[in-house]
Amino acid sequence: MHRRAIEHQTWLHQDGALEIESRLIDTKAYDSHVGFDRPLPAGEPVHDMTIRVLLGPDLLIRDIHVRMDSTPFEICPEVMHRFEALRGTRMGKGWNALLSERFAGTGGCRHLIDLLRGMATVAFQSMPRGNWTPEGLAAMSDSCYAFRVDGPVIQRLTSDLTDPDDQDN
Repeated sequence: MHRRAIEHQTWLHQDGALEIESRLIDTKAYDSHVGFDRPLPAGEPVHDMTIRVLLGPDLLIRDIHVRMDSTPFEICPEVMHRFEALRGTRMGKGWNALLSERFAGTGGCRHLIDLLRGMATVAFQSMPRGNWTPEGLAAMSDSCYAFRVDGPVIQRLTSDLTDPDDQDN
């Protein structure tokens, strides 16, 4: 009946910056209507939205671009500029709370927030081990059970930052 596809891709820049592109596409398996009775043929996207973020090695957002190629209502793209306020914020501990605080309810778009929430995990998964910085590690600390400050993972990564010759390959 309904299909939601979310795809995240990352690229590592030579300066250690990480670029993440996340895209959400919703389609229906049947002919329908969106907005105020606009016909939507089966398989055509109800939503087709993309966010591209450039993160520094410290997980600070250097740049962000939002695109809405398909929305149910003509006014939906009016919200895109609000997400530019994320420049200079850090993806990591407290990320979901920050998104909820800044973009809850009429302050944002549920679909774009869903993409941004997933980006934090993708950012972590994409960081080469040797590229961790103290700021990046601090941003991930206490973000989940494995990354609790008093646990073995954070202790080991902290040790690796202070003693780079002691890293596993």
